[in-house]
Amino acid sequence: MTSISDEKVRALLSGAGMNEDYHITRIPAGGNNRVYKLFYANGDIFLLKEYFSDRADIRSRLKTEFSFLSFLWNHGISSIPRPCACSYEHNLGLFRFIEGRAVTCEDITCEMVEELLSFFSAINNIRFLPDAFELSEASEACFSIRDHLNVIQMRVDRLSTIEVNSDIDEMALIFISEKLCPKWQWLSGQIKKIIRDDTHISDRFPDNMKVLSPSDFGFHNTLIKPDGTLSFVDFEYAGWDDPVKTICDLFCQPKIPLDLSFFNSVVASIIQSA
Repeated sequence: MTSISDEKVRALLSGAGMNEDYHITRIPAGGNNRVYKLFYANGDIFLLKEYFSDRADIRSRLKTEFSFLSFLWNHGISSIPRPCACSYEHNLGLFRFIEGRAVTCEDITCEMVEELLSFFSAINNIRFLPDAFELSEASEACFSIRDHLNVIQMRVDRLSTIEVNSDIDEMALIFISEKLCPKWQWLSGQIKKIIRDDTHISDRFPDNMKVLSPSDFGFHNTLIKPDGTLSFVDFEYAGWDDPVKTICDLFCQPKIPLDLSFFNSVVASIIQSA
């Protein structure tokens, strides 16, 4: 059973010149989004995303993802979902469905890390093409030390206001107030002391050092296809960003963080891509 309007789906397909004779099922995944599979009699399968929207977040997740994937696909990068059609009116995006399974920590090999980094390098080999500059900044993009400090402060402030509805919530709030906040205040103070000249905190680094980042980048947003190669998904936060934040994405993501044994090689590869 699905909860998406058939009228909206047909309008999307009609606008793209696609056959409206399909079968649709809901996929029990997708985070905040509603995700569906569209089946056609000829065997074609598509993935339909109904994007989550939040009044507190003015970004269009649909526009960000569809524009970024279209840019990559149009320039020969195919280890991604092929973008097929979108409707900004109904907040829908249609993509070719990729057969594959989620990556687990046990799957990760040196070869897979190299493939992940090669994908990032391929994206940034085309970042100076004219249409790349039409892409937006990544979510919470940071282009100065002050940007980084502000983003972390915002997240710490958000954590400090969590509602206590259980014993675990209470334990978390105690950890935040007694350990996390004091540690962050000390660390941010140390950073400012090291810089000393406060004006440098707000200095933006040169445009040629910015990278195109999938953002929220890592194996948690990667599929292993039946042939063993990787496909990369979820580009709702993608755009121009600091390469340092890409490194943080890979090692600080809680679900499938990269092992620190890869740190030196990852840093070298990301810096080379920039």
